[in-house]
Amino acid sequence: MSGIFRRFRGALGMALTWAVGWGLSVGALVSVSFLFLGNRTFFWDTVRPVTALAALSGFVGGAVFSLVLGAGYRRRMLGELRAGRMALWGAGAALLIPLALLGVGLIVHVPLRAEVISVLGLGLGALGAGTAGGIVWLAQKADGELGSGEAGRKLTGGSE
Repeated sequence: MSGIFRRFRGALGMALTWAVGWGLSVGALVSVSFLFLGNRTFFWDTVRPVTALAALSGFVGGAVFSLVLGAGYRRRMLGELRAGRMALWGAGAALLIPLALLGVGLIVHVPLRAEVISVLGLGLGALGAGTAGGIVWLAQKADGELGSGEAGRKLTGGSE
């Protein structure tokens, strides 16, 4: 398999992983909050679009994180990555989403409330940090438990 196709497949896999994780977690959070509030008439009209928007945001955040990981850490081995540092990169990738919304709002002259952008940034930053750090931590833990020795391989998948 060619290097470019392998990188594209890896980026797509990372983006889909983030999309599923964010969609499920935000969808569950919104669902539980509506069930506790007792507003069942508004439930499905709100949960579906919020879950879809979270999944789309997760896809974009995962793709950006994959680009950062591929550009800056391609020559590193899985064992050399630190979950904390990857969590910071994941938070940064996720924070690009509200910043992009703010930029588009300024370009098309749509006023966006600073509180909304702040809360969105905090929430997405936390999701990005948790997802990126969690993925690296789980990959390292699984690699150690399987004893496959894959931690010695480069992230590109080759034996360079």
